[in-house]
Amino acid sequence: MKYLIMKKQIRRYALVLILLTGLSQCVKYEEFPSEPQIRLLDFGLIYSSNPGDGMGATTLDTTALDAIFQFEFTDGDGNFGTDNSTEKNVFIHYYKMLNGELVPVTKEILGELDTIEYSGRIGLLPVSEEQGYLKGTIWDTIPKFYDFLSDDFDTISFDLYIVDRDGNKSNTESTGIRTIRRGN
Repeated sequence: MKYLIMKKQIRRYALVLILLTGLSQCVKYEEFPSEPQIRLLDFGLIYSSNPGDGMGATTLDTTALDAIFQFEFTDGDGNFGTDNSTEKNVFIHYYKMLNGELVPVTKEILGELDTIEYSGRIGLLPVSEEQGYLKGTIWDTIPKFYDFLSDDFDTISFDLYIVDRDGNKSNTESTGIRTIRRGN
């Protein structure tokens, strides 16, 4: 009798073990290419704020704008992000409309024109060993990128991309053309 009870219990445990093993095989993780990919979710322009008098009072600076970007990213081999404090991995290019064509914005540096590129650094990100990929959302801000000292309005655009530790560059996303006006 004891033998029959043990045999039934063993069958139950074996059945449960087989079901659990089968179910664990059903768990599927997403797969992504090893090159990073991005998708722009949101882009906005807001007036910059001035820190004020140090007593907590801030004011809007209606002569300058901040650009705010929100984008999703994936990296199939999970190597986006860096612990190198000088290595940049987020790049944003700034364009203005000139004679009906978007051209890179330049600035004179040491007597020569240089293209303005904003770059930033995203630190190391945790990677799940089971998944092996990275997926997330990044917010980035370029403070006081534009001032109205010379023009009352302008037409601008930004392109952005990321680069992983292997040097793989993501696709490039564009904000599209935006017209900005003083006081709006």
